Amino acid sequence: MKTNGEAIYATEGGPYSAPLPWGRTTQKKHPDGGTTLYVHVWEWPMEGKILFAGVKQPAVSGRLLARGDAVTATVTPRAWL
Repeated sequence: MKTNGEAIYATEGGPYSAPLPWGRTTQKKHPDGGTTLYVHVWEWPMEGKILFAGVKQPAVSGRLLARGDAVTATVTPRAWL
């Protein structure tokens, strides 16, 4: 819980209510109107990319909670990569 508690405590269900093939999402809404999306990956996709349908704005930043490594995101016509 020390590593992943941030993504669990004081969060609510993420914007994807239906089960995703690779895991789940949670989110934390902030007073300034921003939202932190937490992605819980239980089975990493073979192609190494996670797609999020319907996202219309780019991510400000991303990192792995366990190690702090940065992750990148790209907005495409189809979904996030």
